[in-house]
Amino acid sequence: MLLIKNNSVETIQYKGVDKLISSLKKHYLACLYLINKKDHENISRAAKRFVKIEHSMINEVNRKFNIEEPIQNHLNVAQPLATISNYHEMYHSNVKLIAFLKSTIRQFNNCHMASFLSYWVAALQLENDEMEKHLKTK
Repeated sequence: MLLIKNNSVETIQYKGVDKLISSLKKHYLACLYLINKKDHENISRAAKRFVKIEHSMINEVNRKFNIEEPIQNHLNVAQPLATISNYHEMYHSNVKLIAFLKSTIRQFNNCHMASFLSYWVAALQLENDEMEKHLKTK
């Protein structure tokens, strides 16, 4: 795996990055059904922002680590894709994903990579907190 840093390329092995990307992509694809609904509530906007950040994170991690796998081609076809059908389910799935990401990041011994990924996780956490706020008002 290659890490692009300051316009130079370093070869670095990060076992956790593959697992991290796989989990992000599965969660992202599971949320697509829900966020594609035509809904104009605040909770819907927060969910769409969460997924947009998740998609951007996947693209940035792919770019930074020179991974050339599009989201659609990543999943094993033999495994059926679970879909998230409501905002409560998405919120709880987001909580699990964020906890997994934080745990995985703690295992990395490269502070630059941990910092880079932590930025994205913080953005996801912010949007998930926004979803929680709107779920409580319903």
